[in-house]
Order: sequence, then structure tokens, then C-alpha cells
Amino acid sequence: MAKIRVYDINDQDQIFHQMYAENRLPFYILARAPEGVDKREGAYRGIYLGGDESLTSMEWLKQNVLENHGPLGKLYPTKTWTEPNPHAAMKEGDTPSWFFFLENGLNIAEKPELGGWGGRFVKNEEGVYRDAADTYNGKTEARATVYRWRKDFQNDWAARMDWCVGDYKDCNHAPVAVVNGSQDRNPLRIKAKNRKTVVLDASASFDPDNDGLSFEWFFYPEIPETDETGILKAEGAKAFIRLEHSNATKCLSLLLRVTDDGEPRLVGYKRILINCK
Repeated sequence: MAKIRVYDINDQDQIFHQMYAENRLPFYILARAPEGVDKREGAYRGIYLGGDESLTSMEWLKQNVLENHGPLGKLYPTKTWTEPNPHAAMKEGDTPSWFFFLENGLNIAEKPELGGWGGRFVKNEEGVYRDAADTYNGKTEARATVYRWRKDFQNDWAARMDWCVGDYKDCNHAPVAVVNGSQDRNPLRIKAKNRKTVVLDASASFDPDNDGLSFEWFFYPEIPETDETGILKAEGAKAFIRLEHSNATKCLSLLLRVTDDGEPRLVGYKRILINCK
């Protein structure tokens, strides 16, 4: 039981009581809106609701999936109940459960509170991970923990559909983020002392198609750049973190997003965990 990891969307199969309440699994994500709240406000609904909904429209699907993308694209189902989404063309409601465990350099499956394509979750008093809320583009809600990444994961989907019909040389592929020599998709863990500057160098990042790259460094969850614990200064492929706290004991979570200039634009992620001591 100690090795079981569950991501339960909406408890739609009524497994929560049996799997968690009776067996007390140590790791259980119940992705569902709180009781008494519209169920469409659940975090996982951010796959198609909220944010830039043009990326879930019929026009988007026709261009990137349904038309000129082979027999697989033609099979994509478009008649789904997605109210209040005005497009009613794409749902993918259960996809965040797969996204959560997808190793893409962003998520850490053992740390749901850090967030990723599958959403962000915090543990309640009962020991169950429930929907967290992010503030994105001025709106705070649980769905934002998913739709804040929508452009990235929709572009990833579009690229994969291109692979169905195009040669490798004619298709785009995601860049690889490399920080201080760390190239794999595991987080880079760094120990740092208070009032010392940590230098992060991503200049070794590369793109398999030799596309140009841009770099974005940011704290997530939303830790301000002038937070009392860490000050971030980014200069292209390099970032400088200065720890400024007399009792700095927390672990800072910094993210690097490397974006290529191909079509569609694809990203590579690297998460850096800085343990303050």
C-alpha cells in the first residue's frame, strides 16, 4: 500500500472511500471542487475551461488535429458536453491525471504542491491532497493550476499530430533544458547559504532542430521576485538567486522554461530546488 499513488478525478467511480478512508493510502490526490461549489470549478477542468479558450475551439482542432493530420486525427471525438465552454468541441477532462505523472521536467510526482500540467494540490488535515488555487492573469482559481500551462501542452499535442504525417526533419521537437550540466528531467537540487548568490547557467540547453531558444526563469508557486527569502535576477540563459533571510530554512522552487522558435513553439522545463541553510 505504501507504494500506491492515486490521482482520482472527481471520485467519479466512487473509489475514494474504499481506497483512502478504509486503507489509509499515504498518497491520494482527490481532484474535485469542494462540496457546495460548482463541480466545473475543479482544478482538472482547467484542461478545457478558463484561460485562453481559443486553444480548445473547433477552429484550433481543425487546424491542428482533425484536418490534414492523418487517420488518427480524424478519429478525435468533438461532441462532448463542455458547458459553459462556448466551443463544446474539446474536453479531455481526465487527461490531467495522466499529465500529473508525465515526466517533462516540470512536475515532481511526489510533490503535488509544486504543480505541473496536471494541476497543483495541497494536503488537507485528513492527509488528502486537494485542489490548490493559483493566481494567473489576474484571476485566482483552482482551474488556473492547469490552464496556466495550456499553451504549452496544446502546442505539444499539435506537434505530435504533425509527427503522424511528416518526416522528422519537417516537424518540430521540444528543446532540452540543461542547467549547470544537469540535463535529465529530474529536479536539480542545490544547497545554498544565506546571503550568498547562486549562479544558474542554462547556456548548454539545446534544440534538436537547431531552432533559436529563449529563456524564462520564475518562481512557482507565485513567490514574488523581491520575496524576503530569495531575489531573482535573470539575464537570458543565466539566473542569479540571492538568499536574503536571517532564518532561511525553506526550499525555493525555481523554474526554467526554454522555448524554441519553431512551429508550433515547444518548451523544455527544468525545475531547480534550492535548499536554504
